[in-house]
Amino acid sequence: MAGFDIAHLERRIAALEANRGASLRFGKVTGVEGGYARVQLADGHGMVSMPLATLHRRVLRDQDITMPDQGEPVAVLFSGQGLEAGVVLGAVYSPAVPDPAQDAHIDYRRYEDGTELWYDRVRHRLIAKVEGDIEAKTTGKVDIHAAGTLVAVVAGIGPPPRQSDEGRLEPDTGLGLRRCVSRCHANQRRCGAK
Repeated sequence: MAGFDIAHLERRIAALEANRGASLRFGKVTGVEGGYARVQLADGHGMVSMPLATLHRRVLRDQDITMPDQGEPVAVLFSGQGLEAGVVLGAVYSPAVPDPAQDAHIDYRRYEDGTELWYDRVRHRLIAKVEGDIEAKTTGKVDIHAAGTLVAVVAGIGPPPRQSDEGRLEPDTGLGLRRCVSRCHANQRRCGAK
């Protein structure tokens, strides 16, 4: 029988027999399919798991879903029923992907394009360094309340539109954002208030 590797089959059977209980194993993601990931096990002689469910913080009404990248080092919990009965617990640091060495009270996210988000739970401060545009859409209003100073540095801003008596938006006649903010601050009232 050409192409039949009895040694590989014996190794696989021995690994399955030795793994009768739950086990924590480590490997690298080789592919992502929907909400599942395949993992090449570090201690598995190159064996790749069947698609395994990935663990997330929330998936029902509120969703917080982040799939692992291909090549990402992960921890996997197997039930002991073979390489198809397990779950990817999440990514782990490795010598190739070192710990960012941040304080425990800081929540940190970094994206492939260089965008970074920090939230400091002790200082109650959110910081975002975005490589690109920021877009926000709302079906309601936007309020910004600052106990301190509001600073906006903007390149190329025109005057805000104003609503005509007929309800149409029309360009304001020379009242730019900077003047509006200054006027509101000086008069302690909202922009656009009569």
